[in-house]
Amino acid sequence: MKQTLFALLSGEHPTLPQAEALAVLEAERVGYQRLSSTRRILRVAADPRAAASALARCALTRLCCLELFNCEANVDAILRRAKEVSVRELGVGGSVAVRVRRIEGFAKEVEPLSLAREIADSIWDGEVFTRVDLEKPDVLLLGLFHQDKFFFGLLLRENPPSEFSKRRPSARPAFHPSTMVPKLARCMVNLSRAVAGELVLDPFCGVGGILLEAASIGCRVIGGDVMPQMVRGALENLRHFGVKFEGLVVADARTPYVERVDRVVSDLPYGRAATTRGEETEELLRGFLSWSLDCIERGKCLSLATHQGVDVEGIAQEFGVELLERHEVYVHRSLTRVFSVLRRP
Repeated sequence: MKQTLFALLSGEHPTLPQAEALAVLEAERVGYQRLSSTRRILRVAADPRAAASALARCALTRLCCLELFNCEANVDAILRRAKEVSVRELGVGGSVAVRVRRIEGFAKEVEPLSLAREIADSIWDGEVFTRVDLEKPDVLLLGLFHQDKFFFGLLLRENPPSEFSKRRPSARPAFHPSTMVPKLARCMVNLSRAVAGELVLDPFCGVGGILLEAASIGCRVIGGDVMPQMVRGALENLRHFGVKFEGLVVADARTPYVERVDRVVSDLPYGRAATTRGEETEELLRGFLSWSLDCIERGKCLSLATHQGVDVEGIAQEFGVELLERHEVYVHRSLTRVFSVLRRP
């Protein structure tokens, strides 16, 4: 049964967090209806268990809650709505904690700890909850202030950032300065709508950062790179993290070397730290698409990162491929990445 959920997004980019969350719900075949969104809060109607499980793989979603109510960011309004909450209907029990957070500094006039206590007093049911436990509660009820609204719900899932820090570039045995950070690499994989068991190809794999993130959600992976030292680095990194792979190939991405894959996810080479052997990124992309589209089933996606200025939309039109999404990601003053999601019609 569909119920209202809200997700707290990371806010690291204006559009990527929401795009990633919706792509994951689509990939995992979670039927949903988008209700509303801000830069930090996404509200959907969906099956709570299925949606929370799906959003667990997101890099840019902080947490997911079953919404109990939302209202204007006014203490009197919040306490009136809190009195209407029936904890018995939630079907939960054990120890409980109520927490309140201000997102991006909104509602500075409210003291979160004091409000949390007042909400707890309003909804307390001693027959349902055994005790209050502020350290490790069985049930966490969470309130978020954002803009002029207050969102209150039952926490279903929280995504710890530590999962990505253990795979940060400096923690890998093989390092290259052009490597994408794990959260963005995971986001690219998620934008491709890949699911566990599918075969993901990275034809410009470098030292394997995208392959690591695809494997971490259960995908099978295959990578290629024109530079032998890069492929050796990818091999070292994948082995270090215990990733089994379908293949690593020293190959020009314009030359066919696979017959069938489910998704393509790749950060095309650019910039001073990456080599293109004198080739322009657009020509590399054209050369790769000229054979790879025949390897992908209709309706499936390619998730590509290029530098600003590459005409991905125009190239997509040349090959009759649909451009689903485009997101500009500022890295530093001399580099803005553009994430493009293409779908083979």
